[in-house]
Amino acid sequence: MFRYYFKEAVKIPVEVSMAGSRVQRISRFVRINVGSTSIAVDRTNCKLSALSSIQKIYSYFRGSSNQYSSKGMGTLPQMYLLGFLGLFKKEEEETIEDKILMTIKRAILAIQREDFAKAERFLNKAFRMSEEEKLEDAKTQIIDIQANLCLQKGELIQAEKLFKLVAQRLVGQKKAEPTDNSVVEISIKLAEIYKLVGRLEDSATGFQYCVDTQKEKIEKQGDEDENTLLLAAWALHGLAQLNIGIATAGGAQKKQIEGCLLLVTDAYKYAVRAVGADSQQALAILSDMATTYALLGDVDNALKTVEECAEIAKDKYEALYATLKVNAGNLFLQKGNYNEAEKVCKEASVVANRAKDTDSFARALECVKRAYYRIRMADHNTMKT
Repeated sequence: MFRYYFKEAVKIPVEVSMAGSRVQRISRFVRINVGSTSIAVDRTNCKLSALSSIQKIYSYFRGSSNQYSSKGMGTLPQMYLLGFLGLFKKEEEETIEDKILMTIKRAILAIQREDFAKAERFLNKAFRMSEEEKLEDAKTQIIDIQANLCLQKGELIQAEKLFKLVAQRLVGQKKAEPTDNSVVEISIKLAEIYKLVGRLEDSATGFQYCVDTQKEKIEKQGDEDENTLLLAAWALHGLAQLNIGIATAGGAQKKQIEGCLLLVTDAYKYAVRAVGADSQQALAILSDMATTYALLGDVDNALKTVEECAEIAKDKYEALYATLKVNAGNLFLQKGNYNEAEKVCKEASVVANRAKDTDSFARALECVKRAYYRIRMADHNTMKT
């Protein structure tokens, strides 16, 4: 399975190009096997918006563009950045290692400020200095940060190449085993990329590999390590989201949707054990649990779950709160409660606009428009009778 991801030999020049290719849709339809059923999925209906999905990946699991902590950057900076700080002795004169470290820190600061062009310049400068000094650990860290930045920007093809290169370096230089968390995290990100570019079978295979790897690890080592649990939750959630998208687009059977509910339930369990029931991760998973209930026709349970999530998210996670309120509004539409749907989605549009969540803002406006149309239709029918 490890070879499945990293079998290609990826050659990257010293100055790693940040101008990656965006998603290219070659064919409108893709055929994928879900369980024993083969369905043709219309990519345009899968609703896998690359940039908004990526933002949620980072926000809910490994940090966000405005919270680029070492943890948010991925597992690698935890391994290297702290070691980088401790490896080099304090001297009166600034060493080349100090300069490299400071350049990396400036790149991360630029990412926090969403000044990506400046971040790229700092990263390329740090990479050249590391290449000249033959500092392999620093080079690996820089490539990992570049890969995450490409993913965040939606430059998916370049992100895929860089993540594969990081994994090759980690394993090839004996810094990690194929089943270590640092490599599993890369595998999850590759599975997310494959989902976004329409390689759905590759995505499903990748997520399942990560789920199996983490579950086996937890069974052997226990459930004390937060990263191990969180990566298990991420892999399960990613697989569930993939299958929910396929079910929505291709009209999957009830049994397949029930399988998604089991995946989401497992993901929620691991997220709660790792970071608590009021964490962004747990709430995001619970939101998809509500989606699964809705697909099963259990709208009341779906609405109850979404409203519980929204109440927790209200004062802590503004962007997530906007998403949840839009979901609640659409559920009210499904129930035929159009006045409540209009009210909830108007509130969601205000919150989404304040949070600069363009995806939720657009969905909220669409919900308001649909609710208003239904209200007008109901009033018209009442007047006729």
